[in-house]
Amino acid sequence: MKRDEIRIIQENKMRQNCLDIVFNFGDKLFVSEGRVIIKTEDSQIEIARPHNEKTFWLDTYNKIRKFYNYELFGFSSKKHNKK
Repeated sequence: MKRDEIRIIQENKMRQNCLDIVFNFGDKLFVSEGRVIIKTEDSQIEIARPHNEKTFWLDTYNKIRKFYNYELFGFSSKKHNKK
């Protein structure tokens, strides 16, 4: 496999991970004009605006993990990590 093919596969996995995390919290994930938006029951929150196409979903994944206070081995008891 070529490097570009591997990168595309990894980005697709990251995209799916993002969708899975958001879905597990009962929310929806949208991408519009380069912005990543989480739609909750009562609001829409811009979670990320990644600029690098090659790492778009990796950057988004890290922002989503922080937003939900998501741990690698499970979920936090908090729904959103508000500062």
